[in-house]
Amino acid sequence: MGVSEHNKVVSGIREKFIARLAGQHERCQQLDRDWQSRADNLESLEELCAIAHKIAGLAKSVGFPDLGAAAFQADSNIRKWLKDDHTMTSEEDVATAIKGFLEHCNLVLSDDSGNDQG
Repeated sequence: MGVSEHNKVVSGIREKFIARLAGQHERCQQLDRDWQSRADNLESLEELCAIAHKIAGLAKSVGFPDLGAAAFQADSNIRKWLKDDHTMTSEEDVATAIKGFLEHCNLVLSDDSGNDQG
């Protein structure tokens, strides 16, 4: 596979990631609202965590390291919270990490060139 073919493949993967991110971002916003309205709604938090985990694992590979880092932070804080480790992570830490993650999603989705905003 030549360089131009490789770039086309990478570009296609990146485009699919961005298209999928739009739906995931919308879902995460809803899950965050559900959790914020009722903090004992652990199902919403668990699903949001799973989505953040998937995005954290792929974002850096497709050129969005800042989004990957924000998704990782949300995933990490949510996991600590779900394990009932409130000495290490507060509800405010979780909310702040989710907000940062959602903001990075917005940056990626609103940037026409698809460049990660640092």
